[in-house]
Amino acid sequence: MHLVTLGTTEGRVARRSVTTNGQRKILAALKVREPAQILDYELPIPAG
Repeated sequence: MHLVTLGTTEGRVARRSVTTNGQRKILAALKVREPAQILDYELPIPAG
């Protein structure tokens, strides 16, 4: 599972990759929920 942060002049978003079947099995065995797709975001501050 990878975390990617993408940023532009329109803002920034931190998003994780798609969960594989193997990762789903591990999470289920540990009784842990799958993490959210979007972990963080930031919108630009309006000028003025």
